[in-house]
Amino acid sequence: MEKLLNIAETAEILNIKTPTIYRWVHERKIPFVKMGNKLRFKQNEIINFIEENSFNSPLYA
Repeated sequence: MEKLLNIAETAEILNIKTPTIYRWVHERKIPFVKMGNKLRFKQNEIINFIEENSFNSPLYA
């Protein structure tokens, strides 16, 4: 099973503050998993999110 990240770990990987993560979740801009009242993030989906939103990504070539 792949690792699930919490808010703090996700914010650290993305180098942003946790309120931004909450806003992106609310706006459905970032993939997440809701487990009860807790938010979790699949590590590979966060890596894909970074790649898809990188301007040097092949998607923008």
